[in-house]
Amino acid sequence: MAGLDAALWRSVAVYRALALVYAAVVIGKNSGGYAHPLGGWAVLAVLAVWTGVATLAYRDRARRGWPLLVADLAVAFGCILTTAWVETPHHIATGRPTLPVSWVAASVLAWAVWGGRRLGVTAALVLGVANLLVHAVAGTAGGIGNTTLNGIVLLLLAGLVVGQVVRLAREAEARLARAVELEAATRERERLARR
Repeated sequence: MAGLDAALWRSVAVYRALALVYAAVVIGKNSGGYAHPLGGWAVLAVLAVWTGVATLAYRDRARRGWPLLVADLAVAFGCILTTAWVETPHHIATGRPTLPVSWVAASVLAWAVWGGRRLGVTAALVLGVANLLVHAVAGTAGGIGNTTLNGIVLLLLAGLVVGQVVRLAREAEARLARAVELEAATRERERLARR
């Protein structure tokens, strides 16, 4: 199971790094229209630092647990909420994405890898609330558009599907390990019987 777990956590790290690049492109493109452009760059710095911290921390099996998962989710939640301060209410109302864009899905994936579909969906719901709060804080709660709803649905689907696939992969790996043990025991019995 160590091999599967290491591969899963590597996949989350790769996703997080690629999503960071995408967030940088979006922030760079939109920063001229922000109410507080330096805030956008500050959020990007937080995303970059946390990407490094999380990648290293999730590699260590002993660190994977509630404190790291909650911190990961809190960083994603805070970066989403910062959008209400950095962006203009007009851009929020017209559906411009939150500052971290799809980077926040990395914490949903981490929760799904660690605890399955229930925890993946839980993390997605928490970040969905953050997306809705952006509109409430910016005064655009009545103007929640398709972009926001699509983002929330995609987070929910990611948590659900990845959590389910991880559970199935772990079960398959455990069955394979049992089959290998049985085969080894059968071979040993046959070897002893031949003597």
